[in-house]
Amino acid sequence: MVGALLPTTPQLAPAWALPVFATLWFVIAALVLRWYRIRAITTLLLPMALVVVWLATLWAGSNLFGWGG
Repeated sequence: MVGALLPTTPQLAPAWALPVFATLWFVIAALVLRWYRIRAITTLLLPMALVVVWLATLWAGSNLFGWGG
């Protein structure tokens, strides 16, 4: 689900933010794969936290910096 957000990011964020979002997504995916047995509840919360960070960043970028035209 969270990976579906990344293709829409170029329409809303500047080009320099895309590698940041992709890196954050890969870090979260690696943590989920590593922790899926020992920290099961965390693996449910990390993707949700990533969506919140993504939405907050794009909201702040569009309102404060004029991202997205």
